[in-house]
Amino acid sequence: MTCAKRIVLAALAGGLLILSFPWARQGWLVYLALLPLLVIIYNTRPWQAWLYGWLTGAVFFGGLCYWVSFYGLLPWLIMAVGIGIFFGAAAAGASWLAARLGSAARLLALPALWAGLEILRSETGVYSFPFGVLGYSQAGWQPALGLASFIGVYGISFVIVIVNVALFEAARVWRKEKSPRFSAAAAALSVAILALALGAWSAATVPAGAGPVIKVALVQASVPQDEKWLATKRDQIMTEYKSLVRRAARGHPDVIVLPEAALPAYVEKDSPLYEELVGWAKDVETPILAGVPLLKGNEAMNTAVLFDGRGRFLADYAKMIPTLFGEQVPWRPVTEFIYPMFRSIGDITAGRTQTIFRLPIHREALTFGVLICSESFYQSLARQAVGRGGETLFVITNDAWFRSSSEARLHFDMTAFRAAENGREVTQTGNTGISGHFDASGHPVETLGLGNTGVVFAKVQARTGRTLYGRGGWFFPYALLMVTALLLGLYLAGERLHKATKG
Repeated sequence: MTCAKRIVLAALAGGLLILSFPWARQGWLVYLALLPLLVIIYNTRPWQAWLYGWLTGAVFFGGLCYWVSFYGLLPWLIMAVGIGIFFGAAAAGASWLAARLGSAARLLALPALWAGLEILRSETGVYSFPFGVLGYSQAGWQPALGLASFIGVYGISFVIVIVNVALFEAARVWRKEKSPRFSAAAAALSVAILALALGAWSAATVPAGAGPVIKVALVQASVPQDEKWLATKRDQIMTEYKSLVRRAARGHPDVIVLPEAALPAYVEKDSPLYEELVGWAKDVETPILAGVPLLKGNEAMNTAVLFDGRGRFLADYAKMIPTLFGEQVPWRPVTEFIYPMFRSIGDITAGRTQTIFRLPIHREALTFGVLICSESFYQSLARQAVGRGGETLFVITNDAWFRSSSEARLHFDMTAFRAAENGREVTQTGNTGISGHFDASGHPVETLGLGNTGVVFAKVQARTGRTLYGRGGWFFPYALLMVTALLLGLYLAGERLHKATKG
């Protein structure tokens, strides 16, 4: 195979992966998208596979996350090239494994390697980059969301890679023998289909532990990012929010939710803007959960604050994992040279503990967790909030940085998996959208589209039951990595024994 053909195959794989996500949203393509890359992986050495895998990743992330170019062409190129390295590592590792393991072992080892690398780049705190996790391409498809309640989104990625590898292995068997034969590939494909069937059944069932139903009003003001922090726009922004809060109150909700950083400036708890927010809760006699950029001494924090219907402070939560390059800019002054606007972005102080809010409603109390913006990308934070007693989850976000791009849809899709994984109904309130409500299976029930201004009303049922994923956490991917390590150990032991016998 010539170098040119390999380049075309690598780029084709990246292109098919792009089409599997928004904007094209052809999620079925992901079950075939890795086939061109597998042709390269099975027929090259690891260092060559690394190069072509990196090319696939660069094409994929460059196309999927085109909105990073809003920061400038150079940051976009650095992102695509840098994150593409993970695909290079996956391809190199897969090439090494493919040359040493049998068909049945490859069907387990290659997907486990892929899932492990996805976890590595997606769950490591502030430096994570969870966009492009293969499992997220299945948002909106109930069998995959149902399966996520057992094995999480990385388990869905594992199933996707199994299908790709099984199809490739089956094609190899067919090509060699010119006749159909039940093989390990057919068995793996059958298992994947059965797993998705299990997910379809799970999504159709009602999770146990149903509690009271509350009415939530989600306020979406659609304040443009280039106006959000302008002192000359503060009065206009506050007037808009006040009008929307009153509009929301006319629907008699149990709580009104405002998005991340709803107040258009960093404030202290005795500042006029903060007091105006308190006044809204008193005015409409309804509890308000709002995103507040808060100053505590010399520390700036991105917080969520809860007030009751009398304007009394109940609890707050400070974001624990800042958004990279939005709330924390590393490697100054190099990054400021690449993108001078980073000089205007100050680093926030991360919160230290997760707050479980308690809101008295009628004769009962609702307990819930809050994820601020990019925190809904992380499985661990959502699972932790549920494990500590959260009966539902609220996500508040801005998402105005990337205007009308597909970033907001990608974010919304990630939140769908937090609902499905934990069997909790989740609401997401965005400044510019998408705002909406997910049922406990991850299905969106009510939404307000990107760039619209208005109020979404959602009936949210509190839940106390736990899914298998909620109880077991990352057991599935960890188990896969352990099995892969065991297979490699057996292979290496067998090689040594063979050499010793031959010698």
